[in-house]
Amino acid sequence: MNQGIDQRLIADCIANQRVAQRRLYELTVPYFTIIAKRYLRNPEDLKDSLKDSYLNIFHKLEQFDPGRASFKTWATRVLINNCLKRNTNEKKTLRKNS
Repeated sequence: MNQGIDQRLIADCIANQRVAQRRLYELTVPYFTIIAKRYLRNPEDLKDSLKDSYLNIFHKLEQFDPGRASFKTWATRVLINNCLKRNTNEKKTLRKNS
């Protein structure tokens, strides 16, 4: 997944360059899909979880520090946190409806 993801691509994404954001998406979505499927309880949540994760990644990209972690590690953590949050919210909804 790290092939093609460099600081220039990340800087272009921060600058809201849509071509760069599309490239980052294309480079990461196969890997993120596999990870999300492993974490989500409901497979129907996959598209929404990926969408929310990419929105968070692009929104928080300025916070990414390459000195602390690789982009793959940082972005995967954002994805996993979104999946876990979605599972928690789903569990709360199920309890209220029971």
